[in-house]
Amino acid sequence: MRKTSKFTGIIILILVAIGCKSEPEFKKIDFDWKIDVIENIGRNLNPNQKYEYWALLRSSNGGHEHVDILYEKGGTDNRNLIDLSYNQEGFIVRGHHATYAYYIIAVEKGKVSKIKNTEDLKLFLGKIDTMEEALLLTQIKEFGIDNCDERGGSYRKTKNGYEFYLMKSNTTGSLIILEDLKNTQYLVSVNNSGNLNSNSCGVYCQGKKECLHCG
Repeated sequence: MRKTSKFTGIIILILVAIGCKSEPEFKKIDFDWKIDVIENIGRNLNPNQKYEYWALLRSSNGGHEHVDILYEKGGTDNRNLIDLSYNQEGFIVRGHHATYAYYIIAVEKGKVSKIKNTEDLKLFLGKIDTMEEALLLTQIKEFGIDNCDERGGSYRKTKNGYEFYLMKSNTTGSLIILEDLKNTQYLVSVNNSGNLNSNSCGVYCQGKKECLHCG
């Protein structure tokens, strides 16, 4: 009787294993870390509609005031319609000693639109259908990407969007306080409509050596 019960239990476990689909594994966010993170993201944005031309720009006052075109797509003859004057308006504005503002210029039938806030960005992107589009929305919420440790820099596709393991640090700055650095892991989900949710998973590394040394 015990042998029969044990055999039945094994069969049930096998059937459960066959019937259940495992969740896809998280993959490391593989970017060119020598260039701007937002520039990496811009290479795989897929706008809701086809524009004659659009460009992702970064306005900076570091050293001197200037505007860089990080990525562009479409007819470059429309480039002369872009105002490259320095400004501090964007859906992402970062900086301490220098300010960096990121925004998008789109051209359709001669009409120029400036995408400079989150709502306009969501309208521009439409359905969130690439990892980079979802990741861009996490950058607006100031989640960091750990390029050394997958616990703070990985993603996977889900049925309704994307999930990420991202991070936030308690401090940045001088080498002295970096010894007290703590990186906290967050599970961040972004659905196809661009709605974001996050949950803290706790500290996953501490100190300069553990958090900042790759490999």
